Amino acid sequence: MIVQKFLTEGATIPVWPPFFYLTYVHNPGIAFGLFPNQGTLLAVMVVMLIIAAAAAYFLLTQSRPLTKVGLGLILGGALGNIIDRLRIGQVIDFLDFRFWPVFTLADVAIVCGALLFIVALGQKPKTDHKG
Repeated sequence: MIVQKFLTEGATIPVWPPFFYLTYVHNPGIAFGLFPNQGTLLAVMVVMLIIAAAAAYFLLTQSRPLTKVGLGLILGGALGNIIDRLRIGQVIDFLDFRFWPVFTLADVAIVCGALLFIVALGQKPKTDHKG
């Protein structure tokens, strides 16, 4: 909402040229603009992802803190994107490194969360050894 308030669509602000810019673009699809203009389908898919991640959060995180953090990041990112999608029908992307498609902090949270979740799946659960 801050980007939308202070920038016009297509505007670019150099933050650390030539590496990093803030660029306001609308993304009517999912990551990297895939499946553009599929609003209802994407909203349903994101809601299903949120439900699955929430269920996994409660079922799989008992003795795995890394799993909890990973799923929390996935949930937070998905909720951030669904808010934009419900509010304006698409996601506002603004982080622009010029060598990668423009993306948002929600995308960063989802990717980092997925990586943490994958790492956590390879770890043994902690057990309480008293005595």
